[in-house]
Order: sequence, then structure tokens, then C-alpha cells
Amino acid sequence: MMNRIVVAINGSPACMEALDVAANMIEPSGTVLCVDVEDIMSFYREYAVDTYDGEMAEDSEFFRREWNKEARQIKEQVLKKAGEHHMAAEWHILKLQPGKGGPAEALYKFALREKAEAILVGQHRGSRVVEGLLGSFPHWLVTHSTLPVVVVPPPQGEAAAKTPSRHMP
Repeated sequence: MMNRIVVAINGSPACMEALDVAANMIEPSGTVLCVDVEDIMSFYREYAVDTYDGEMAEDSEFFRREWNKEARQIKEQVLKKAGEHHMAAEWHILKLQPGKGGPAEALYKFALREKAEAILVGQHRGSRVVEGLLGSFPHWLVTHSTLPVVVVPPPQGEAAAKTPSRHMP
């Protein structure tokens, strides 16, 4: 059992499943650090490709507002699930800084700073376009982290269809 675990959050069924796994790994007195990385460019690219065939649809503030709206909804779901598991959870949003690495690296640095003992991340089954442009979030963690990384697959069947997901790598 561990005292501090970081769980990467993006609202996907796999990240919600990762919270369930964290509930089985955390000490009763431990804390799960739920981390959502604000990566507006990834959000925008996926949204634009899916919705507008890659064309610029709106200004960047539109996407920031949409990301924030989804982040609030995801936070509510995550904290509710943590409460159902009776585990202490903290909500964190990491804002990417230009030239300071990608979302996986930001999450990893956060985990080190917070003295986490492991990182849990959902297996992403998203756009090949986004993965081609930006790489795989779980793959980066598995190949670069000095902390244990658990890649959690999404739930199968009906449970997967019920959980909304933000377009993120």
C-alpha cells in the first residue's frame, strides 16, 4: 500500500478506472493526487480535427473556456468517485508552460515534487492524428519515469459508453 499516488485525469473511462485502481493501492491515511493537465493545444487540435476537418473554428479563448467547463465537470465526477471509495483526494490543474516540456513530463515533474510513490494513467485509445503529432502520454511516462507507472485500460462494455471524455492524449 502507498501513501501518495498521482492519477492523471482527463475524464476518459480509463482515467476513471485508474481511480478505482488507486483506491486499492492507497493506504487508508494516504492521498490520491488527481491531476488534470491544461493542454489547450492538444484539446484544440483534437476538437478541430474531429469537428471541423482540421480548420480553425474559433479563437483560442473559446477553447480555453471549453476546456475549463469540461475540467469543472470532470472534477465533480472525480471527487464524487473518490468519496465513494472513501479516499482522500486532492484536485490539481497543471498549466503547461511553453518550452517546458509536454503534458506527460509536466505530470511526472509534479509527481516528483509531491513525493508521489506511483503514477496511474489511463490507456488512451484516441486519435492517431493527435498521437502522431504529440506522442502517447502513457508511453512517455513508461519510458521516462523513475517512479512506477501503472497504465490502466478503459472499462469494457456498458461502463465505457457512460463516461464522457475530453479529447486529450
